[in-house]
Amino acid sequence: KPVLYRVERDMDGNSFATRRVIAIQNGQPILNMAASFQVQEEGMSYATEMPAGIPAPEDCMTEKQMAEALGDKLPESFRRFLRWNRPVEIRPCQMMPPFSEDPVTGESYRWIKTKAAMPDDPNLHRGALVYSSDMGLIGVALAVHGVTFHTPGMRVASLDHAIWIHSDFRMDDWLLFCMESPWTGGGRGLTRARFFTRDGRLVATVAQEGMTRRKQV
Repeated sequence: KPVLYRVERDMDGNSFATRRVIAIQNGQPILNMAASFQVQEEGMSYATEMPAGIPAPEDCMTEKQMAEALGDKLPESFRRFLRWNRPVEIRPCQMMPPFSEDPVTGESYRWIKTKAAMPDDPNLHRGALVYSSDMGLIGVALAVHGVTFHTPGMRVASLDHAIWIHSDFRMDDWLLFCMESPWTGGGRGLTRARFFTRDGRLVATVAQEGMTRRKQV
């Protein structure tokens, strides 16, 4: 159904600008967003290093290939999910639920990129990264308990999501998506993540809190 976007121009400075956006559908707010923009400028520079020992994307299987290898051992709902023709290709670097039943703590890694080539407009690549940055974060909060979206009784939803884009990149080239969940509790899970280019540049940082309720069935 139609969505109305109401934009508030909070501030326009010489180098920074901020906006607030409310998306309204059926007369009800469905999204609140705060956005900050900055002109490019030089300054002091530091970034954490890309984790070492990560296998190259060419050496990792896609999620579909992992599912084919496990066959009927996976939930049918998950196999249906993988049949969707998503615009983004994901190659996990290690086995996680539902491919493995073992809880996973610490940082998890996956390679990610768009399946199709994209134009050179950097804003399109930023938009594609924002879209893709929601793929997997709640799953990492669930994985510390050895469960997934498809575990009977699970109810999940994104509650809030923040992303900081540090520099330019291409979304149609492989990015390393590094994720971890430092805390879960009270039916919620907190996750944070970093995106690195193949040559090791940190280009974005993400944080998200999600609902992770599990009812007995």
